[in-house]
Amino acid sequence: MKVAIYARVANEDQTALSHQESSLRLWAAEQGHEVMGVFHDMAPGTSLDRPGLQALIRGLDAGCFEGVAVHGFDRLVRGTDLIPPLTEKFQSLGVKLVSPHELGDMFATSEMVLNALKKDYDAWPWDKVSKNR
Repeated sequence: MKVAIYARVANEDQTALSHQESSLRLWAAEQGHEVMGVFHDMAPGTSLDRPGLQALIRGLDAGCFEGVAVHGFDRLVRGTDLIPPLTEKFQSLGVKLVSPHELGDMFATSEMVLNALKKDYDAWPWDKVSKNR
């Protein structure tokens, strides 16, 4: 699979950023993936307005990648409000989010979890819950 690597740290820890990239390159090679690009950010994951992420998204829109490799889901995004737009983007383009620490497409898994939580939330008997608690 043709993949992009995305690495992020919340501060200016260049060592941690380099470690993410090198471990992802090694993992990608072991999996038989071809690394087509590498994107970095040194910023919190609480916004989609990050230069490296925006460059990655432009590459996705151009059809350059079949997958994006990340060290962990939290390296791509922090905050559940950012998951739906990224899930929509990746899935509409047929791009997988993969990691050495997860099995399969992480967006497919996160979508299942969010749908299950929403179903449980919608089914909860909110009218029977005391407003004083």
